[in-house]
Amino acid sequence: MNGTQTTTRRKFLRVKPLVACLALPLAVGDLACTSIAFAVTLPVTNCNDADSGSLRAALAQAHSGDSVDLTALTCGTISLTTGELQVPLDDLTLHGPGANALTISGSQVPGHRYGVLNHTGHGTLHIDALRITDSNAENYYSDNLLAGAPFCIQSTGNVDLDGATVTTCSGGGVFANGFTSRDSSISNNSPVGLVTLVGDVSIESSTISGNRNSSSCAGFVLNRRGAVTTATALISNSTISGNATAGGFNYFYSGFGSGGCIYEPATIRNSTIAFNEGGYESLAIFAPKATLESSIFASNTGGDLVIQYTAQVSGHNNLVMATRSSVPADTITSDPMLLPLADNGGPTQTHALASGSPAIDAGNNLAGLATDQRGLVRVAGARPDIGAFESNAAASTSGSIGAGFTGSWFDPAQSGHGLMVEVLPGNRLLAMWFAFNPQGSQQAWFGGVGTYSGNIATITGVALPTGGRWIPNFDQNAIALNPWGTLTFTFSDCNHGKVDFNSVRGYGSGSMNLTRLTLPAGLTCP
Repeated sequence: MNGTQTTTRRKFLRVKPLVACLALPLAVGDLACTSIAFAVTLPVTNCNDADSGSLRAALAQAHSGDSVDLTALTCGTISLTTGELQVPLDDLTLHGPGANALTISGSQVPGHRYGVLNHTGHGTLHIDALRITDSNAENYYSDNLLAGAPFCIQSTGNVDLDGATVTTCSGGGVFANGFTSRDSSISNNSPVGLVTLVGDVSIESSTISGNRNSSSCAGFVLNRRGAVTTATALISNSTISGNATAGGFNYFYSGFGSGGCIYEPATIRNSTIAFNEGGYESLAIFAPKATLESSIFASNTGGDLVIQYTAQVSGHNNLVMATRSSVPADTITSDPMLLPLADNGGPTQTHALASGSPAIDAGNNLAGLATDQRGLVRVAGARPDIGAFESNAAASTSGSIGAGFTGSWFDPAQSGHGLMVEVLPGNRLLAMWFAFNPQGSQQAWFGGVGTYSGNIATITGVALPTGGRWIPNFDQNAIALNPWGTLTFTFSDCNHGKVDFNSVRGYGSGSMNLTRLTLPAGLTCP
C-alpha cells in the first residue's frame, strides 16, 4: 500500500555493461568482445552527512557503474548540512530500503541555493526505493527553467527512478537529459515536477501530482520548444493529477498545459490525466505525432487536452471530456466519474472509477500490459477499463508458475549475467545462474533444483561445482558440489519477477529483478 509498502525493486551487484563474449548456453544481453569490467557495491552504515560510513563518503569512493547500498539503514532520514551530494560519474545506482523507510533531505536552513543530488555524468543515475526531498531551497524560478533553479535531482545525463519518491522540492523536482520511472511519485514540487531536455522519456506505473507553478507546465516539461531531436515520450499506466498553475504563459517553452507540456512525439496509453488546474488545457502536446490509447483526459479546469494542429494523431478507446484538438474518432466525451486521488493499493496513488463509469470495460490493452498502475490484473472485466485503474481487479494470479516460465531470465540493468530456469514435473524448478565471483577473477555458475507453489519457488540446496576440467581430461568424479546458499523466486507474471539470494560462500544476500529473455519454442506465456 502507498505509504506503507516497501518496494522490492532492488538491483544489487550492478555489473558494468559486460564487454565480453561468454560461451554459455544463456544469452544475457548485448555483449561485445573486448574487455571485462566489474562494479562493486558500497555499503552506507550510518545517516551522518559526512565522514566514514556516510552516503557522502561512499559517493567519494565510487566509480562509474558502482552501486551504493543504503538498505541496512534504519535511521529514517539523511539530512544534508554541508551542501548537495555530488555524483561526477557516468553511471551510479543508489539502493534504498523503501521510499517510506529512508529520506535524503536537503539542508534544513531556509533559502539555500542547491539541491540534493547533482549528477554531472553522461550516463544514468539510478535511484531505487528512496525518498528525495528539499523543502527549503530558494525558489529561483523564471520563465527559463534552465536558469539555475536548484532541482532536488539534477543530471547532465539521465535519471531513472524505481520505487522512488521526489517530493516537496521548492526549486523543482527532477531535471535531466532523459528520464525513466517505474512505481514512482513526483509530487508537491515547485515550480515544476520534471524537466527533460532532448532525451527519451518513459513514465510507467507512476504518479505526477500536486506540483505548483506560477506560469504553466507544472507537472512536467518534456523537451523544449523547437528542439531538433529523435527522442520520444511514453506515459503508460500512470496518473497525472492535481498539478496547478496560475494560468500564465511560459514564453521560454511556449507551453500552457497545467498538467504538463510535451515537445517530442508522444504515446500516452492506459493512463489518467485529471483534476489539473489552470487557465489552459491540462496536457499540451506540441509535437508532430501523438498516439493516444485507452486513456482518460477529464475534469481538468480550462480544458483537458490540446495537440499541435499539424500533428498526426492516432489511437483508440480514449475518453476526452473537453478539447479543441482532433482526437481519434471513437473517443468518448462523457464524465468518467473519477473518485479522488487516493491510496487504492500499490506503491502510487490513483483515481478509482465509480460504479457506472463509462470508462469501465471500454478501453483496450494493445500494449499487452499484465497489470494496471497498482500492479493488479489489467483486464478484470469483459474488456480493459480506460485509464490507469482497473475496476474490480483482484491480485493477479498470472504469476502462478507453470511450464511457460521455462526460459532465460536477466535484469536489463545488469546485462552480462543471468539465469536459466526450467520447470520440471512434480512442482519442481531447476535454476542455474551464470555469473562471476565477487572478486571478479573468474566466471561462476551455480544452481540447483527446488520446489514451487503458486508464484514462489525456493531452492535451498544451491551448489557451485568445482574441480571440472575440459575434455579430454574431464572426470565427473573430480567434481565437488560446494554449498552456495539459497535462491527464492517470486514471479509477478510469466515475463517478470525477482530472485532473492542468500549465499554462504561470500556472495552476500540481496535480490535482483528478473525479465524474461527467451521463451523456448512450443511453450506459451499465459
